[in-house]
Amino acid sequence: MEEITHEKLLDYIDGTLDRHESLQLEEKISKDSSLAQQYQELLQIDSALQHLEIHKPSADMAKRVMVSISNPGIKRSSIYLMIITCLTVICGSYFMAEGMIDLTMLEQISYLSAIESYLPDSINYKLISNSLLFVLTIFGLVIFDKLILRPYFKKRQYAY
Repeated sequence: MEEITHEKLLDYIDGTLDRHESLQLEEKISKDSSLAQQYQELLQIDSALQHLEIHKPSADMAKRVMVSISNPGIKRSSIYLMIITCLTVICGSYFMAEGMIDLTMLEQISYLSAIESYLPDSINYKLISNSLLFVLTIFGLVIFDKLILRPYFKKRQYAY
């Protein structure tokens, strides 16, 4: 006995089967309860899809897509993000190298003295701040790679 596929049932629902195949399928559906259940499920899905609104794309959609594909240039917001990240890394590196950022400055700030009492002495704050600067540097390099280098080299690749 030939197995009935979903495609065959969908063809029956769509009315694309010839008269002989339709009659055979109707007979199999009436005899097989699991096939009848599959048929009912597909019929419900088809009926739900018939009521959906079809959205048509705008007339210039193809043109806009082709322009964006052919011109993968760097966006202005990407450049701003990269500049801010680089400045943050550079300033942080400079301040760390000069010793300007040191958590002993908490002693000099009177309103932070309450916070200082909660900070344990066993934590190496210099190591934590250097680690955070390292993570920020890696983050900056990843952003530089994704936003600047990759689009630039893709653009050059398509130019040749």
